[in-house]
Amino acid sequence: MLPLAIILSYFGSLPFGMINLNVLYAELTKGRKAAVLMATGAAIVEFIQGVVAAIVYGRLVILSTFELYFKYAAMVVFFGLAFYYFFKKKKSAELENQTLHTTKTPFYHGLGLSSLNFMAVPFWLIILAMISSYVDIYWTTSAYLLFGLGAGLGGFLASMTYAILGNKLVKKDSKVYKYLDYILALLFLGLGILALFYS
Repeated sequence: MLPLAIILSYFGSLPFGMINLNVLYAELTKGRKAAVLMATGAAIVEFIQGVVAAIVYGRLVILSTFELYFKYAAMVVFFGLAFYYFFKKKKSAELENQTLHTTKTPFYHGLGLSSLNFMAVPFWLIILAMISSYVDIYWTTSAYLLFGLGAGLGGFLASMTYAILGNKLVKKDSKVYKYLDYILALLFLGLGILALFYS
């Protein structure tokens, strides 16, 4: 379960968002240490959110009907995301057009940014439905913690991808910027097909 959680968390966290762009901004203005601290703060919150989602899911799937509903929801969400990213109009992601800032305490900044992501737990419920299609999970304390760890690590790695690649991810003439949405569209389309196959 841990590798699947890391992989799905990583790709699910790749789209441009306030956490990733703030980590990138910290990298460019304050250096790698600030970017790592901010990404770590965000990852700790994602770990907690992942654990909460796993506990909720573990309690609900005792009723098999709920598990089936979650799998259908996963299908709808993944196909919807594939459609969204494929037809999404490109907007400039130049840093100067973003309302970004760094603080003297990037770790707490990361904590705060991640805490504002109110869709995290519902997102992880969908991801858990996807994982349970491939893996028989026995919901113990260790399973809750492993999923939370995977959620946090995946989010951390996604943020650090932004920090490492730097401006290549935000320049409009960059191939990475140009094709990222299509890559994400294909990824979510594939996940939707897999969810359909295993539902």
